Amino acid sequence: MLRWAEIDLNAIKSNLKAIKNKVGKRKIIAVVKANAYGHGAIPVARAIAEQTDMFAVATLEEAIELREAGITLPILNLFSILPDQAEAVLKYEITQAVCKLSTCEAISDCAKQASPRVRGERGGGDIAKVHVEVDTGMNRLGVHYSEAVSFLKQVCALPNLRVEGIFTHFSSADEVDKSYTNLQLERFNSLWKPELGFRISDFGIKRNNSLIPPSAFRLPPSVHLERSAFLIHAANSPAILDLPSTYFDAVRPGLILHGLYPSDEVSRSIPLKPALSLKTRVIHLKNVVSGESISYNRRYITLASTKIATLSIGYADGYRTSLRNIGEALIRGARAPIVGTICMDNIMCDVGHIPDVGIGDEVVLIGKQGDDEITADEVAKKAGTISYDIFCGLGRRVERIYIDG
Repeated sequence: MLRWAEIDLNAIKSNLKAIKNKVGKRKIIAVVKANAYGHGAIPVARAIAEQTDMFAVATLEEAIELREAGITLPILNLFSILPDQAEAVLKYEITQAVCKLSTCEAISDCAKQASPRVRGERGGGDIAKVHVEVDTGMNRLGVHYSEAVSFLKQVCALPNLRVEGIFTHFSSADEVDKSYTNLQLERFNSLWKPELGFRISDFGIKRNNSLIPPSAFRLPPSVHLERSAFLIHAANSPAILDLPSTYFDAVRPGLILHGLYPSDEVSRSIPLKPALSLKTRVIHLKNVVSGESISYNRRYITLASTKIATLSIGYADGYRTSLRNIGEALIRGARAPIVGTICMDNIMCDVGHIPDVGIGDEVVLIGKQGDDEITADEVAKKAGTISYDIFCGLGRRVERIYIDG
């Protein structure tokens, strides 16, 4: 094995436990989109299925992949679909996020034609579950908060839909300045102002008394659980760390589930364990003299005689080209500078200062070796990006090895 990522499923379980300790009895919607941020959606979902209430993905294809792998928990597709994808929503029992009436009508029509899985529902056919996304300032997806109550009434009038949840997405929760996030929160809370006449009970949806949201919602005390809880969720990873008022009934942990904080600006109020290590091996060693150029375009010239190690990983595997001459690797417990242009399949590093480096030696690009550690955040900063991007960019040639137990 020449290039691989080790994913510690025990670390992910530990992170989830720490999140649950932080948010109390709120439901957990574990975000496993983008192949669980490069960690592997199916293995991660299987590992935490007993500790979570729902999974969240970004595409129908991701949801179907989980279903076909035997995942039976509810799956929420967070992003919009086209009306002609409604049939797949029903077939695979996906809970779909919605913000357009045409999509809701298409899903309801497909449900009406389907064989019922839930007996005694109104309208005949099956019942599809949806979560309404409210746009409070992200301006990406969602029905504008000023139109949300009207939209909810229209959606709830469709005979074969059940509005199971309502959510929003914060754009700046990982920044020190929380003023815009607080504005978004205020807009989200405004849906429950008495003058708007919006009461969840009006839609035939009741709530569990153990899941009462913050007092800002001023929901009628008579609301309680019927068939399923009405989920109000507005917390992504940064909000979970810093904004308890955004926990509502459910939280959507994403990056923190995999052991990294979303930015330097958020608190470290949850102890996290990074789950992923990126490794490769030395496949070639070469002694070079001073003044030799390394790799394409001669972007590194040796200043003294040294030894260059060639590693079996490159930008096709997700190691960023922007790391040339500034990245580092751990070899035999010591840091070796990455030198020269990053190739598609290889990178080179200077190991002249490290004794006894040999062919086949294990190299750590993200993770611990000896007493040192290279974090994904460190790599991301040097590459001019964020850790999400580093994880999601790991290519399929990087074999995933899972540690559990």
